[in-house]
Amino acid sequence: VEANIVALVLDTDIGTGALQMKQGAKLAAKEQQVELLTAAPDYAGGLAISQAELLKQQIEKNVKAVILVPVKGEDLTGALLLAAERNVPVLTLGEGATDGEIACTIGGDSQKAGELAAQALLTRLETPGRILLITGEDGDDAAALRLSGALPVLKAYGALSILLQTPLKGRTADDMLALMDAYPDLNGMLCLTGESTEVAAKAMGRRHQSICLVGMDCGQNGTTYLENRQVDAMVLGMPFAMGYLGVQFAVKALAGEKVPRQYFTESRVIDLENMYLPENQKLAFPLLQ
Repeated sequence: VEANIVALVLDTDIGTGALQMKQGAKLAAKEQQVELLTAAPDYAGGLAISQAELLKQQIEKNVKAVILVPVKGEDLTGALLLAAERNVPVLTLGEGATDGEIACTIGGDSQKAGELAAQALLTRLETPGRILLITGEDGDDAAALRLSGALPVLKAYGALSILLQTPLKGRTADDMLALMDAYPDLNGMLCLTGESTEVAAKAMGRRHQSICLVGMDCGQNGTTYLENRQVDAMVLGMPFAMGYLGVQFAVKALAGEKVPRQYFTESRVIDLENMYLPENQKLAFPLLQ
């Protein structure tokens, strides 16, 4: 019997999220006895290559299904049409949306993540709360959903004022410090993207004033920021589970079984108190697994 070959096409090969997705996919491929090919646009043969090209290359290799982490803003229409012509089901992981025929989307529930982050801030904030709310840039759909989850929680809380709601203009800790200096009585910050959480954490490392910071997963430095108390809590998704379920659902789709159009994996609030618990270690310390 010819082995089913499944391709995992990542948006990047760098960082803990990609590592966890690959680990999850490998484990499921082993259990399901399918061959797994992994590709990412970073170092494909030493040449810069678009994800659309990479996707086409995998389909030409006669893979039976593709699990895709879409690159933000890239046009994959042609590659997805080719997959449809060849009857190759495509499943997507994570938050990037694509135009085209997708068998199943597996990712975190961004709205729920925003809700969890807002609750995590309120339980740690001294009252009355005076906070900065750092949103995503225009076009960041996941951050917009997180905001729609966070706002009702914040607004239902009596002893809280949102001093400023803004995307982070600029990318450095200096930009963030300037923003914080404009609000001297600030005592809390909620960052709804990984990038802004990272920048805010770096700014906190240079500040003595006590400000409660809750943010999103910002990759491999996250645990250091928690240990150094630069970040009080962050909401982490489950890339390992996404990779695992991607392969599992791909195999089901190939067998003609029904798979969900959308599947939400859990998000969790991680802080200094719970990051070492066994059930959270895979999330907080993926490199040790």
